Amino acid sequence: MTKPNANLPANISNMATGLALSISSVSPSGGDQFMKMSKEGIFLYGAEEIEVEEGSTWAVNPAGFQHGFIAWGTIPHGTDGQMLGEHMGPAGQPIFDSVALEDVKGNWSPQVGIQLRCTDGEDEGTQCLYKTNSVGGRKAYTVLVQKVVAKINSGTDEVVPLVRLNAGSYKHAKYGKIYTPEFIITGWTTMDNMPVAPEPEAETPEVPEPAPEPQKPKRARKAAKAEEPEIAEGELVEDEPEAAPAAPARRSRRTIAA
Repeated sequence: MTKPNANLPANISNMATGLALSISSVSPSGGDQFMKMSKEGIFLYGAEEIEVEEGSTWAVNPAGFQHGFIAWGTIPHGTDGQMLGEHMGPAGQPIFDSVALEDVKGNWSPQVGIQLRCTDGEDEGTQCLYKTNSVGGRKAYTVLVQKVVAKINSGTDEVVPLVRLNAGSYKHAKYGKIYTPEFIITGWTTMDNMPVAPEPEAETPEVPEPAPEPQKPKRARKAAKAEEPEIAEGELVEDEPEAAPAAPARRSRRTIAA
């Protein structure tokens, strides 16, 4: 981001910073695919719920941390399972005041988000936004953010954690085995070295298949009748032999049931 012109009034210069924060708050994540963890502890992404390749490495964007609230429906309200509202913003800004959230037919709960991009394997270049409001997910988020903050405070420029996605678990008294996300840090890199998402491939226009060549008309099964020879007046003409009787039709190979 370029620095504001020094000749501009202070209120206009400050406005640039405010507008930048506003853009980051409301702009959709550019091309991010949503990631989630299934009840079986498997990370999935995209509308087709593609399974994340086991052992792959993902770079976490320090500027992509988010926090906010999400509202889910409840059985008493008759809205169970419905997502009723969501308010998310950059983690660098104050979290929304839960008291100011609109009244919905459900309950609001804290939610966090992590932007990450795959650096190797089958998913290389894939960029996702992982959001969760589970207790285990928020704990994993807190641990990761704390480690990033510690790196930033140390003065190093390697503030991008490279993580492997893993699933921990615990036993719930009511629901049994519950899986929780784990972001295992395997290394660090700089923002400059953070992998760049590939450009979307341009759609190749469909080339219509060539029209089939017109087929030649089938030959008549019966040969054209030859021209009748001229017969001299008074010349005897032998009768044409009778056509041989048609051969009986072949029986079907399939045996007829008695």
